[in-house]
Amino acid sequence: MKIKAVNEKDFDRIIEIWESAVRATHFFLNENDINYYRPQIREVYLHQVDLLGAFDDDGLLQGFMGLSPKAADHPERLEMLFVHDDVRGQGLGRALIESALALAGGELELEVNEQNPGGLLFYEKMGFEIIGRQEVDSEGRPFPLLKMRHRS
Repeated sequence: MKIKAVNEKDFDRIIEIWESAVRATHFFLNENDINYYRPQIREVYLHQVDLLGAFDDDGLLQGFMGLSPKAADHPERLEMLFVHDDVRGQGLGRALIESALALAGGELELEVNEQNPGGLLFYEKMGFEIIGRQEVDSEGRPFPLLKMRHRS
């Protein structure tokens, strides 16, 4: 596996990965929710982050993460991390998190859907702690978010 920058030419595959991961883990979202978020991810969110992808030995993108651009006034933020369901549990998420922590100097924040217990458990296993909660997501929709932080 290799982790490297991805860009707009990878967006079709990124959306495939996102949808595969969401359907496998975000059981609280219905078809209308997925259809709502899909264009938001592609047209808005992917353009707001620095994207890194996890590629398998054949060069196929299998997972990705988006990091907020660095700023002096806040810790690095992991804005998104998704791994294709076909390869979930094979260490790609861990490798992406380890890369993010290395880039961030060990201090990293993120938000995870409260209704995604598998995601929460994964981040806790990776050393993140809950530091806050909000009732709605960034779109104002009723999907509570848990704010988490990792400090090395």
